[in-house]
Amino acid sequence: MAFGMRHWVATLVFSLATIAIWLLPPEGSGPGRRSGLETVPSRANAALVDLRVAHSTLQRIRWADSLPALAVKAAQGKLATGFPPHEDLQDEARDAFRAYVQREVDALDRRDTRVTLGYFYQPFRHAGLPGLPARGQGPKETYVGTYDGEPYCLQVRVVDGTDFVPGLMRNLADWERISGRKPDRSNFLSACRPYARFGLAGTKIQEWLENGALGFAAGNSRPITQPVGPWWMNRARLSYWLTTPGYGGRSLTIKNCMAGRSDACLALMTDPAHLSLNKEDQRVIARSPATWLGGSRARSSFGRFDDYLFLDLEKEFGAEAFQRFWTSEQEVPVAFEQAFGVELGMWTVSWVQSLMGTVEAGPRLPGHTIWLSLLTVTFLAGFAGSWSRRRRVA
Repeated sequence: MAFGMRHWVATLVFSLATIAIWLLPPEGSGPGRRSGLETVPSRANAALVDLRVAHSTLQRIRWADSLPALAVKAAQGKLATGFPPHEDLQDEARDAFRAYVQREVDALDRRDTRVTLGYFYQPFRHAGLPGLPARGQGPKETYVGTYDGEPYCLQVRVVDGTDFVPGLMRNLADWERISGRKPDRSNFLSACRPYARFGLAGTKIQEWLENGALGFAAGNSRPITQPVGPWWMNRARLSYWLTTPGYGGRSLTIKNCMAGRSDACLALMTDPAHLSLNKEDQRVIARSPATWLGGSRARSSFGRFDDYLFLDLEKEFGAEAFQRFWTSEQEVPVAFEQAFGVELGMWTVSWVQSLMGTVEAGPRLPGHTIWLSLLTVTFLAGFAGSWSRRRRVA
């Protein structure tokens, strides 16, 4: 073998070995035994998390202790609105806000009108301890239940008292502008919309909703099968979520679902570990009257893609079928199949792939990795050949 050829082969082998090492997953050992000093911060942080959860739970219990009674007793036409005391809040603003909410309610085709709807504002620090932020504080929270036998669904917007009135007036102006330009794009009632239309959910369905599935009702207006953006943007968002810290082993389940595995899709739709990211928020919901903390970072495995999932279901199968599912007392997969005539996992496969496309199942490398590897090998082989020719000429 000529000298140049030997160097070319050696360079190619070295390149392939380098690429193989680069592609193989790194080996790692466990964290090992930590010293006592290293565990002090982690223990302190765990104690602070428990304190935040306890504080947030108490805060929401105190909120929910008075708001349902206020909503049921003060409701006019099954609708109640309320604001914290504020000297700068004029009656015109109160009336304008109520009129806007009433228009949203009137636009619904209500199949069960027994639920009282409430829309309230609460100061950020109401019933809170100074210096201790409560977990899950955000722009919207949802409370569902019964008071004296009367069902209710409440939307609570948590606001900063220092900017309350100016912020409310800005919101009113924005809502009026959006509703005037695109009347079908309203998202005002948010998670209370299905309760307003179909009444209270069945017991098993309600448990599922409180585990994080109520986020499927966060969006109210996107037509079925209409993507939330160009396909390349959807895939870019999905890639971002798959690499976001906190998703852990869920990324493999998401890929399996996109590859057509109904068992993976079923897990994403029903397993509480997949329905929400934020474990603190789930603990608050489990221990307090709160049904959903819409302003928190708790997201299901597909981020904001699934904000319209309930709306998609309703438009695909009809309001009557959705109401059968919503009010069923069966477990979620059974209720789904009985109402819609298709398994939950299989329907989720088609729904996911219609929004995000498909991925290949099995232990194969991603396409971009394969192309990058081939490009690297070609470049190094060309470089080795060119270097060998220069040596022979010299």
